[in-house]
Amino acid sequence: MPFAAQASARRESHRTLAPSQDALDAVLKAGAVLVAKGRALLADPVKAAALAARGSAFTAEIAKLARMPKDSPTRFKGAPGKEKSVAWAQPLPLSDVKALGRALGASVNDVLLSCVAGAIRSYLAAKGDVVAGVILRALVPVNLRPMEEASRLGNKSDWSFSIFPSASKIR
Repeated sequence: MPFAAQASARRESHRTLAPSQDALDAVLKAGAVLVAKGRALLADPVKAAALAARGSAFTAEIAKLARMPKDSPTRFKGAPGKEKSVAWAQPLPLSDVKALGRALGASVNDVLLSCVAGAIRSYLAAKGDVVAGVILRALVPVNLRPMEEASRLGNKSDWSFSIFPSASKIR
């Protein structure tokens, strides 16, 4: 092969391998960062234990989500649209909600989520939809702020995965 052809082949080879070299460089850099972080964790076992606990909690949440039953096909499924609506109901006195919770051995949150499940069931039934065996999954906001910090501004919350069995009818 003449010299010019060899040089051209080498340049082409370098152009072809350049993306692979870039990827290899990125992997090596990421590996070096991981090794450095690992050394730092070895030097601070308390931080390592806290990180492991967070990882375990995250894994448990993902496992819980994976085990949840699929949503039933309802009018609530589909692509999000622009049209929105809202409805208001008469407020429930908190004392009544607390009394009901105490009588049933449930929290205020449990009572209110049961009201939501019942309202969803009633709505679907009123529209003529099947309600027996319908299951809806939802993300429900959960307040994480301790009572002694209740007056502070800003959100301190998380999300809980919940299942609404709308087939349950309160008698």
